[in-house]
Amino acid sequence: MAREHRPQERARVAMGDRPPANSRCVRCVYDLAGCEAGAACPECGHPVADSLSPHWAHRSGRRYLSTVEGGALLLAGWGLMVLAAALLVPLILLSVGIGTVACLAATARDPRPEFAAHERWRVAGRVLPAHGAVLLILGVFPAPDRAGMALATAGGSLWLFGMGGALRSLGGVASRLPRCETTVLWEIAAVLCVLSALLVAVLGSLTMIDDDVAVALVCVVAPLLGLSALATVVAGVLTARAVHHAQRLAPDAPARLHT
Repeated sequence: MAREHRPQERARVAMGDRPPANSRCVRCVYDLAGCEAGAACPECGHPVADSLSPHWAHRSGRRYLSTVEGGALLLAGWGLMVLAAALLVPLILLSVGIGTVACLAATARDPRPEFAAHERWRVAGRVLPAHGAVLLILGVFPAPDRAGMALATAGGSLWLFGMGGALRSLGGVASRLPRCETTVLWEIAAVLCVLSALLVAVLGSLTMIDDDVAVALVCVVAPLLGLSALATVVAGVLTARAVHHAQRLAPDAPARLHT
């Protein structure tokens, strides 16, 4: 997957000699009013020009950040539920429901489309989990048979692939948050989730042929999904914390790109 550049590594747009009203340092939230754009923050020494970069996600507004924060926390809850499902199997279906809602929140569209990252992953994370959940439920209820299990594995594969898209999309948002270093964790969780989706798809075809091979494949998928869930829990909590910090910097409405 292509590396997502941090905002300070991108070309910045000229915003005048002095910061606009209500500009704050992305590191310490110091009010930069009166500071020169080429100077350093008087409080922490962070470059003022970096804090003025329009690429920071907090410039998309508080409403957007609140949705992203909710999505990150819901994904962390989903991860915990997946880990707990190893002890209490009925939690699996509940985790699918929570995960689907989490994907919708985590893939909210940035109101500034010029900064929307990983659009294809975002759309996949927004559309596929709901469709996969429907197929999964139809395959499991009212009484699972071989045809139902095939439908359920197809739905599960689709759902996991969509979850991977949501995780990757949120990683792109995290890369534009001040004081947030969770992009790699989101990418690891996404890769493991997509790999689990591919293995579940293979599992659906092997169930009709060899039960022993299918059982062995389940033993491979479970640890992969568990590791993905663990990475999601850690990344979700840390990202929500970073979003909470970013909300102190955010304007009420999205800040448009100055040209």
